[in-house]
Amino acid sequence: MKTIINISNKIRRQLLALRTLFSAVLYGILIFTIVIPSENSSEYLYLEVYNITLLYIIINMLLFARDILSPKTEHLFSREFVEILLVIVISTILIISLFVLRNMTNTHSTSLLFIKVNAILVITISSLMYKKIESKLT
Repeated sequence: MKTIINISNKIRRQLLALRTLFSAVLYGILIFTIVIPSENSSEYLYLEVYNITLLYIIINMLLFARDILSPKTEHLFSREFVEILLVIVISTILIISLFVLRNMTNTHSTSLLFIKVNAILVITISSLMYKKIESKLT
């Protein structure tokens, strides 16, 4: 019976560590599938990225609902929380830079480059954090 409980606890910890990677990969996929193909609306790219970032925040709020509703100091300073804040800060910098670039020449190509770099950076950061969290669990 003890082995079943240990296995279920290990699986639960793996799923909890996987939730930020899931939301970051979903964010990257949404950026690539929704924002990049929209060739006509270069002046509204920042709004599309803003909406996807809000969706990312909502998804993380749902995934971390238990941690939000019963806050503990271990959850407040956890790696997952730092990762989510880092992704939000990177996305905020992207939104601000897209807003500033909206009236310049060659806006679309520069904006698409910024968006691609942001999506790859978010997935890379989340993957590295998942590896650190996973190595801590084992």
